[in-house]
Amino acid sequence: MAQALGLDWQSTAVKSQDVNRPDNPSHASAARIAQVHTKQGTSLAPVYDAVPSVFPRDMIDEGFRMAFSVNGSFDHRQVTRDLIVDEVTAWPSMTPTRAASQVDAAIALSAEAVTAVPPPGGLSDGLVDKLHSTVERLIAGDQIGVSPWQKGSRR
Repeated sequence: MAQALGLDWQSTAVKSQDVNRPDNPSHASAARIAQVHTKQGTSLAPVYDAVPSVFPRDMIDEGFRMAFSVNGSFDHRQVTRDLIVDEVTAWPSMTPTRAASQVDAAIALSAEAVTAVPPPGGLSDGLVDKLHSTVERLIAGDQIGVSPWQKGSRR
């Protein structure tokens, strides 16, 4: 996406949204990515390099910060279904009704996948439980929050 946005894709810094200046045009953001169109409309590339970087116990050193904000929040613990809908509603060509429908469908598909897809070997302990908890909380309209083992972590 850095290349598609005309950013210096070799710079790690520009691949994440600027926490201090969320609208900084020299950095990527979810809203800017949503504006990238093909002849068929907006589409996301297949996930090939995704790592649940907020999960490993040894990587929790920045207050649960995400690479992109969700309607202004960079803290994944604060994310709710409504916050995601508000973020998507702000994207071009997204009405509140369409955004809500798309977000609900994505959450439902995620919940189905967590249940139906057997986890590969080598996952961090508790990752599958965290994924179940995340989709259950989003479906309920609650904040994602923290896992039981994270309760003692910085807030």
